[in-house]
This record gives sequence, structure tokens and C-alpha cells, in this order.
Amino acid sequence: MPWDNVMRPLIPLFLFLLVTGCQAPSSDGPESVVLATYRDGTVTVQDLDQYLVEAARQWTWDAERSSAEQLEELTRRVAVERLLTARADSEGTVPAEQVESRLRDIKRSAAARDALRRQPPNPVEREDLEEYLESQRERIDRPERRRVLHIFKRFASHEGRHAERADLERQLLELRDRALAGENFSLLARDHSDSETRHQEGILGEVVRGQFSEDFDSVVFAIDEGVPSEPVFTADGGHLFFVADILPERSFTVDDLGPMLWQELLRERQRQKIREIAEGFMDEAGGEILPESYFEDLLKTPNPPPVLFRVGDNEYRLEDFRRLGERNPRLRPEEGPGLLQRAYDEEVILHYGYEQTDGRSLKIPEAELARERRQVQLELYLDRILRQRVREDTENLRAHHERHAARFSRPVTVSMTRLVIPVEARSSPLMASLENSLPALNASELTLEALAQENGGRIQELREQTLAQLRAADPKAVQFAFALQPGEHAPPYSLGQNLILFRLDERREAEPRAFDEVQIEVAQDYLRLERQALYKSLSDEVLTEANFDIKSAELARGGRLLARLPN
Repeated sequence: MPWDNVMRPLIPLFLFLLVTGCQAPSSDGPESVVLATYRDGTVTVQDLDQYLVEAARQWTWDAERSSAEQLEELTRRVAVERLLTARADSEGTVPAEQVESRLRDIKRSAAARDALRRQPPNPVEREDLEEYLESQRERIDRPERRRVLHIFKRFASHEGRHAERADLERQLLELRDRALAGENFSLLARDHSDSETRHQEGILGEVVRGQFSEDFDSVVFAIDEGVPSEPVFTADGGHLFFVADILPERSFTVDDLGPMLWQELLRERQRQKIREIAEGFMDEAGGEILPESYFEDLLKTPNPPPVLFRVGDNEYRLEDFRRLGERNPRLRPEEGPGLLQRAYDEEVILHYGYEQTDGRSLKIPEAELARERRQVQLELYLDRILRQRVREDTENLRAHHERHAARFSRPVTVSMTRLVIPVEARSSPLMASLENSLPALNASELTLEALAQENGGRIQELREQTLAQLRAADPKAVQFAFALQPGEHAPPYSLGQNLILFRLDERREAEPRAFDEVQIEVAQDYLRLERQALYKSLSDEVLTEANFDIKSAELARGGRLLARLPN
């Protein structure tokens, strides 16, 4: 039979196999969807997927930003970390002892990752994402928010407020006119406000309805963006409000936030699975695992103990947790207890699952240890590079020092004399009597010493208290101490089993310190505030050098593949 007669019937089948066999992986396989190329490498959807699973605590999505923008940033991050890791290897500039000092962290993470590999959490499906989104709407959906600035002018005295109102109103209207004429409201607040917010150039932050009193809400949510309010008066003085930005309300769908929801839910399931595995090991050892409430309560205390928990002979110290927080700069404050709990659960898994010598202990795979070591090496290398850049950039450091002079000044301090009257229960008649004594005290017709003798109290002096010191000594005093004028008395209040009434004796304003005196502090503060910008600048340099090229057209498909959504 001629050869072409044999082949002709097979040609359609061959074409079908060629088309289906070659095209299917490129449309369905995340490993073949290339999001970026760079010298000697590519970044695929599978790479992002692996990064989100392995570094779930080091990347947090932001519902405020577009998915494509964040996917591009994540793609860049994966490429940068690879390139910096290679550079750290070639330079050998991270001392081995620095890595070894984190050996416990390395073992803890590696043991937990191996335990998750052996007992993975349930996979995240689309219906899980829908249900999770509904449970998180209050956090994720955005009501209208306004970024508000503020100027406050205080009455010189409580008694003279009625006579002073016209003068304060004139001052506030002059400031309002200057803002309307084009002057920067932030600088006006810095130079003319009597509020402590002047040190933040008048910024009150982003506010939503209900955050202020009804009177303030009715003003803040009625004025137009960029137009100062009319003066608003309270018992303490007059206020001008200014709305710098209006962020409209928004409700999201799974299609909007698929990768973010998937990663958050995966992280939650990993955390739950880690706790379940830790409980299993502890049950075998005959112990009882610390409850979740322990970690929440521990981080609510003003001064946590130096040792946060112990597992076996190992102590987990406060500085260990602070270092963990520094390694997770995107961490939200409310996630702190969960992060500490996971560190404890991982320590339990390492101790009872991998270090016991009863013949049943597991072995941490060398590949996991190597991966964690490389991650630590990368963190140390990156920190060294950024610190070196900051130290060398004296021009920006001097500008940062000048811009935030109050932050590097000797802080405002107050000195006060307190009347402390012990009472077994809140005494309404005594409280009323002390309140009635305020006019006589402020007029120097009565003294705290006389009240102490009359009511069985004692006199206590607090000298040169900073805000932090006073908050630790008497948190209720903070709301009065920095608003009073020397010689004025605060209203009485209860604190524990005591009634307190105090006189402000002296307030020392902040004293600027020269740049050379505080250069190290300035560098640390600058690095803390500008770390993301510095990292981005370094990333841009590294990626430009490596001829990085992002495939923008693939980002939307990559996001849907990451979220396990239909492509």
C-alpha cells in the first residue's frame, strides 16, 4: 500500500492531538503562564502561587488597590528576591553567625512547613471564597471615608471663654481665608494650632461617620474637599476642619479580590491546621496547649514580660517577637496575637514532634532547612543594604530631621502635684465636693494640702513626666495634663480605689536637638518610615540591571488562576 494512503487517514488525528496537546498547558497550566522575564529567568503564575503559600505571612493584599497593580508588584517581588538571593550568595557578605543566631527561627519554620506538607489544610474552593467574603464584608467593604485635618484654638481660661470667643473666631476666620487663598492647610495647622496634632501638621486621619460626635460629623461630612469649614466651637475652644481627600464607599466581589481572599483564607486554614497539629503532639506528650486567649491578653498588657512563653527548655522572648514583627512589615496590629500564637504552635511542633528522642520524632527535611536559611540570609542581606544606603544619604537624613524636628526633640514634659484620696467604693458626694472646690483651687483660695488634710488624702508629686511615662503612671491624667496651663487643676476622677485631683505645676515644651546629636535615631526612624520606598528604589535598580520585562497582558489571567477562578 502506498505510504500516502497510510498517512492520509491519520492526518486529522495528528492535527487534533497537536492542537489539543500543545495548547492545553498554555491555557490551563499556571506553570506555563509567564508573567515576567528577566536575565536568566522567568516568573510564572506557579511561582507566585508557591510564594503565597510559602511566604503567606510576608505578603498582604490591599483591597484599596487594583488587583493588576498588586499582581505586578508581587511578580516584581518574586524576581527581586531571587536576584538579591543570588547576589548575597556571590558576595558572601552575611556572616554565618548572624544566620546561626536565628537557628531556632529557622528550625521552627521548617518543622511547621514539613508538618503542613504531611497534613495539608483543606483546599480553598470558589464557594469558600464567596462565604469568606460575606463574613469579612464589614472589614473589606469601604464606607465613605474622609482624610481630615484640623486647627484648634484653645480658650485661655475656662471662665473667660465667652469673652474670648469673638477673638478666637476672628483668628480662625483669618486662617480659613488664608487657606481659601491657597496657603497649605497643613502648614497653617503646624504653625497656629493649639492641638497636639500640630506635630502631625494637623492630621486627624481617615474618618468615617460616627467616629466623631454628631456635631463634628455634621460639619466634616458636609464640607467640600479642599474647602475649610466655618469655625466650630466647643467648651474648650474653636475648631477648623479641612477635608483633604474623599474616598467613596465601595463594595467588592470575589472577582475583584480573588487572589487576596484566597491567600487570606489559605493563611487562616494553615494557622488552624498548625494549631491542630500542635494540639496533637501535645496530647501525645500528656500536656495542655496554651489557649488563644492567652496570646490576646498578653499583647494587651502595657508592659509584656521579657519571656512570653516556654516550651520545654526553650524560652520565647519579647525581642524574638519584635524581630518577627519587623520581618512582617505588612502585618496589621490586630494580627499580632495570631502571629504570636503561631510562633508558639510552631515551637510546640518543633519540640514535641521533631526533637523528642523517644524513637517517634520526625526529621526535618534538609530541603526545608535550606529554604528557611536562604530566606533568613536574604532578610539579613536586604537589611544590611538598606541600612547602608540610609547611613550614606545624609542629605535626606538632614531633611528628615528638619521635617520631623519634634520627633527628635527632648519631649514635652509635665510636672504635677496630685491629691490622692483612698475610697473603698466610688463616693459620689466626695466627688461632687471635689468638683465644687475647683474654682477655689484655681483662684488660689484653697490648696490641695488643705483638701488632703480634710479628706484623709495624701500629696504626691510627679516630676518631668513624658507622655509615655505619665501614661504608665496614671493613664487618666494624660487627657488633662497636656491641655492645662500651669497653675490650673484637672477635674477629679477615680483611679482604682482612689479619687485623684491634680494641679499642673510646670510644662516644659519640646527642645530641639542638633542633627549630629541624634543622627543614629534619625537614620533608624527614616528606615522605619521609608523602608517600602527604599525597597522599591532598590528593586527598580536590580530589575533594570536584569532587564526585567513584565507581561501586563497576562496579569488578569494570572490573578484568576491564583484565585482558582474560571479563566
